[in-house]
Amino acid sequence: MNLKWPLVLFEKMSRMKINYDNSDLLSIGLDLQEEKHMTNLFCCKQQKVPLKYLGVPLYFSKLRREDLQHVDDKSY
Repeated sequence: MNLKWPLVLFEKMSRMKINYDNSDLLSIGLDLQEEKHMTNLFCCKQQKVPLKYLGVPLYFSKLRREDLQHVDDKSY
């Protein structure tokens, strides 16, 4: 099964192009060889945890108050 096929279908149906240079791959539970294979397949960078999404760090555990403080500061 080609793992990139759903992304190609998305590009065709939406007429938008995925920018793999600005994309990161977050792999959970894969060994180092599989991670390298996936990053080469998708032509993107590998991301490690903790990563940031919209400026907020994402963890496997519950976020701390300090992690969200800058978001609260910007909302006022």
